[in-house]
Amino acid sequence: MHGPDIGRTQCKRGEGKKMVVDFTLKELKDNCTLFNGEPVLTLAEAFQKTEGMFQYYFVDIKVENDEKIEQQMQEIFDTVKKLKLQDKAILSSYSITGNQYLADHAKG
Repeated sequence: MHGPDIGRTQCKRGEGKKMVVDFTLKELKDNCTLFNGEPVLTLAEAFQKTEGMFQYYFVDIKVENDEKIEQQMQEIFDTVKKLKLQDKAILSSYSITGNQYLADHAKG
């Protein structure tokens, strides 16, 4: 998702939910599409769907909760490593906390 809310999606049956974190992944996948009709993808699915299309992948990491930054970043690192994209994924964050975490922990 591009940001913290579901404003860029066509979510159905949100029952008043407006923030991405209020949904499970299953709810997002079952009830939401992007405005162009494309499904909501995980980072791994997006990498796999675009495999071979780009020399490098630029991933801007949104940090919505500084308390969960370690978990969020580790999941991204694990996805990049699992798909063997360490030499192709360029991670950045406009968040001071996110950038500091990247500087301290992102190694190959």
